[in-house]
Amino acid sequence: MINNDISNEDSIKMHQEWESQFFKPVNPPKLSFWQMVISYIKFEISSITNGTVSSKIFEKRKKQCMTCDGRILDKTDPIGYCNKCGCSKNPRSRLSVKLTVSGAECPLGKWKKEKGRINLKNIPRVAIGISRTLWYNAKQLWQRN
Repeated sequence: MINNDISNEDSIKMHQEWESQFFKPVNPPKLSFWQMVISYIKFEISSITNGTVSSKIFEKRKKQCMTCDGRILDKTDPIGYCNKCGCSKNPRSRLSVKLTVSGAECPLGKWKKEKGRINLKNIPRVAIGISRTLWYNAKQLWQRN
């Protein structure tokens, strides 16, 4: 069973952990800044319009990611992060989030887009996720300058 609900306290704690660190990707993405922005927007739109995958598909995707050499282990997510997609390590790009989105696909081709279940309850979760991602990225840019 997939539990997409994260308590506000856990979410704040995760964001505070990440905001206290400076992250440089192990493999810098080959995408331009605007290509990454467009890719992110497509991902978020997909998470609303395509919904989430079934538990069976989630577990299948997870199995693929757990054995991948592109996976980055991290204490804030039990599955980790993908080092091949170029998303960096902001809280919204955790594999435990990405694997649930039916419109998402593996950058290495290990799993593809699937049909999902549209759920209007996802809209507030996605909106909160987008706002936290924007805040996270703005803060990272501010700290670099």
